[in-house]
Amino acid sequence: MVLAVDPSGLLLLSTPPAPRPRPLPPSRPDADGFVTLNITDRKPPGYYVCDASSSSAARLPGNGRSFLDARSVGLLASPAGGGHYMVVELQPLIGSDEATLLCFSSVTGWWKEKDVFYPVRYGIWNTDAAITNAGKLCWVDLSSGILSCDPFAKKPVLDFVELPEGRLRQNIHCLHCAGRELSTRRCVQVSAGMFRLVELTCGDHSSRPRGVVLASWMRLQQAQSRSHRKAPRVVMWTLADQDTGEWKVEHRVNLADVWADGSYKATGLPKKTPVLALVHPKNPDVVYFFLGKHLLGVNLRTRKVVECEVYELVGPSRKHVSSRCVHPWELPATLCVGNQQ
Repeated sequence: MVLAVDPSGLLLLSTPPAPRPRPLPPSRPDADGFVTLNITDRKPPGYYVCDASSSSAARLPGNGRSFLDARSVGLLASPAGGGHYMVVELQPLIGSDEATLLCFSSVTGWWKEKDVFYPVRYGIWNTDAAITNAGKLCWVDLSSGILSCDPFAKKPVLDFVELPEGRLRQNIHCLHCAGRELSTRRCVQVSAGMFRLVELTCGDHSSRPRGVVLASWMRLQQAQSRSHRKAPRVVMWTLADQDTGEWKVEHRVNLADVWADGSYKATGLPKKTPVLALVHPKNPDVVYFFLGKHLLGVNLRTRKVVECEVYELVGPSRKHVSSRCVHPWELPATLCVGNQQ
């Protein structure tokens, strides 16, 4: 499983733990009436850093346990070069203004904990993605914002940028949106060196919140059908200034315009609400969606389909795909040259 990627060509992989050599004997009552329980520790997964440029891999030494949250683990190449890197897990302490960075350095070859100030003042942080940008590791919570830091610094500092208000916060009044996983309708990724936030919403969300009546299952189903009669809309923001947290709207697109274009009709795909997949890492105008068994690329500026292919994933099933399943990764120049030759 791919946990994290770095533009330099590094990938962080995890492998499942080795199976137990034999089944454990069942628990049984002793003669004195006490029950003997057979308890063993589950071995942690194996973690490897692979360098696609040199076709090499190195297994990380154990840190005594597995990561608390694999989605909170990021990988960053050293700015000093030399093939060195750092693997970092963000561990916020709930109810505190402190967090821990669990860091592995390829220079020292061992793990180290670094305590940092935690700037998020509300809610429970839930990492949806760990990505790199401008020499920093960044952790994204799709319901909150972006945390970033330079783990190579002697005293790392976590910076926080809140996501814009957007229309997603109105989606809690829409049964159709509220029933969908957040990562299927929102993603935050880096494209052309800047953070891009993409949001997919129902087309008939009004500016005035609507109450939801749950008196009966029939009324619930009627509310769901009404909530997405119109074509969905796609909105993209760009983080214009990370210091001030200013987000700028780049695109507002009604998917009905895309469906009406000949490029979409040529795909033969139905006019259904897709699932957000990723933003093109170099061209922020192009956003990719999952629709059935297809991966669909749409240019939001021209409202045209630019790519459409059947995708293959080892996991999860097509019913559970989302932007969480994808790591946008541009091949290093060395690999591209090799492929051309």
